[in-house]
Amino acid sequence: MVLDAKGTANANTGSVTNVARFDLGGASSAVTVSYDATVTLSNTDLTPATMTMTPEVVGAALAANQATATAVTSSSQVTLASGLYFLWVGGSISQLTTQATGIYSGTFNIDVELQLIKSMPAGIPVGFFKISMKKTLLLILTFIILTKTDLVFGQVSIAPTTIFIDQNGIGSVFITNPGNSPQEINVSFIFGYPGNDDLGNLIMVYSDSIRAKQFGIDDRVRAFPRTFILAPQQQQTVRLQVRPDRSLAAGTYFTRVKITSNAQTTAVDEVPQEEVATRVSFKFDQVIAAFQK
Repeated sequence: MVLDAKGTANANTGSVTNVARFDLGGASSAVTVSYDATVTLSNTDLTPATMTMTPEVVGAALAANQATATAVTSSSQVTLASGLYFLWVGGSISQLTTQATGIYSGTFNIDVELQLIKSMPAGIPVGFFKISMKKTLLLILTFIILTKTDLVFGQVSIAPTTIFIDQNGIGSVFITNPGNSPQEINVSFIFGYPGNDDLGNLIMVYSDSIRAKQFGIDDRVRAFPRTFILAPQQQQTVRLQVRPDRSLAAGTYFTRVKITSNAQTTAVDEVPQEEVATRVSFKFDQVIAAFQK
């Protein structure tokens, strides 16, 4: 099965096929895109079975240019034009005819990093000032013989992409649902920053307890509201409130705000016994920085 990211060369996907589109917004500058090379999908049956999906990512500066979009390799840079860039995600899975029937799921992570600030306070790594947007792909498939594919896209937009907490400990972020289906939203906080593993691959560092104690505010910040349903074409203001800690020295402190969105989806449609129904839904984790000085 091939779900062509450009939407022009699908194979064994049925008559209804839509790839996922991920919209990038911000300053007109270069951003680094990194993602998983493969996705392992596992079933939930008593007899374990797996399959491998190979993602395909293409991009263009205009939403209308999907068919002519160029390949975006992992750890490469793309340039936002007029503050916008569009990514389309497809993929391929082989050997469907011999695959055991069942429901398979897996995760696909893609990170987008934008350098925000050139001058940094002493002691804070450069990566603290990057945006990381991670989206998780949940792939659900029911296999019999033939194939029919329906890929559901859901995403919310966030503004601003960096939050600065004022002297009263208050900040705001605006979450908008530009799509046509309700989104389940959850706001949480975690201390972390982009780093590199031994091979130079981009990773998120969330286990640095020393710097978390030095600079973190994730244990003192709250979101109002924290969870909610965002209707199509609607916007919600989320207020952040940081509890003061007078024992801290003057300086810049921060956390990462993780905004998780998941479209409300229906169950996989019933299909004849000799068909295959596939349904792909996306769960997005968009992580931005919040600073308090």
